[in-house]
Amino acid sequence: MEIKITEMGDATIITPVGELTNDTALEFKQERENLIKQGKCKFVLNLEELNILSSIGIRECLSLFKDAESKGGGVRLFNPRPQVKDVFKTTGLLQVFKLYNSLDEARQSFS
Repeated sequence: MEIKITEMGDATIITPVGELTNDTALEFKQERENLIKQGKCKFVLNLEELNILSSIGIRECLSLFKDAESKGGGVRLFNPRPQVKDVFKTTGLLQVFKLYNSLDEARQSFS
């Protein structure tokens, strides 16, 4: 798994590429913990390159949400592929995470 990190203003854009599953969750967790240690707390998860999201991947997304909220920030979702959006929808997590149609809209929602 590749994880692309981009800074846009005070938001950190996280773009996981490929699969967020049991095999790749540790890499995502380490990146999440590193970003939180750096004081980052406003995240946009750009899901356009994520093909598969397992229950372990969901746990990592929720951990990112919890960490960010505890620091006064949050997590926004942007552009999930249909199969990934279905996972968030089926699990009821679209009630927790806010989904945005554009990256700028997601980023600006922190203001």
